[in-house]
Amino acid sequence: MNFLELNTKLRVEKGKEKIRKIRAKGEIPAVIYGSKEKTKLLAVDRDDFNRLIKHGGMNSILKLKTEGDKQTQSAIIKEIQKNPITDEVLHIDFARVAKGEAITTVVPVTIIGESPGVKAGGVLQHGVWELEIKALPKNLPTHIEVDIGSLELDEIVRVGDLSLPDGVEVLDPSKEVIVSVVPPTKVEEKVEEVLEEVAEPEVIGKEEEKESEQ
Repeated sequence: MNFLELNTKLRVEKGKEKIRKIRAKGEIPAVIYGSKEKTKLLAVDRDDFNRLIKHGGMNSILKLKTEGDKQTQSAIIKEIQKNPITDEVLHIDFARVAKGEAITTVVPVTIIGESPGVKAGGVLQHGVWELEIKALPKNLPTHIEVDIGSLELDEIVRVGDLSLPDGVEVLDPSKEVIVSVVPPTKVEEKVEEVLEEVAEPEVIGKEEEKESEQ
């Protein structure tokens, strides 16, 4: 498990106007909670946070160093709120990580290997791109690998088929499809079905328009 450091500082400001001022200074408002300790209001430098994300911070245990505190706090990013238009990070939720206490979080799926079914002309379809897992901090992986090296046409890898690292539990249903290899014809049929569904309302709309004109 990766451990990355991030500097933070305490804030006492509340209210929309105070939050706007924090963001105007190039900082992101945040909170940290969990492990039976009080929730604390924090502020994080935006540039520092963006660099952290580029280095895999979304799926790492962080060492938060808060201005004025001698000790660091171990935490994970629990939630990020973004502006739906600009994709700017508006707020961060950090969850404390306690030694010996299992963590529930979401990690991405990483595909490894080359599928014989794909080489034969099949198409690799993704069912899920990330998995919810539970593990102790020392066992927390940054991702879950899915080996498709033996995946033939019309074969599927489900959650229950995964070879998981020691001490890691996947909370998604065991029958959940992660990836599958399907013949190109099936993909074409699905595309045609979607196109028909999209086109049908337009046809109906035109017919109704004609009837109203008569």
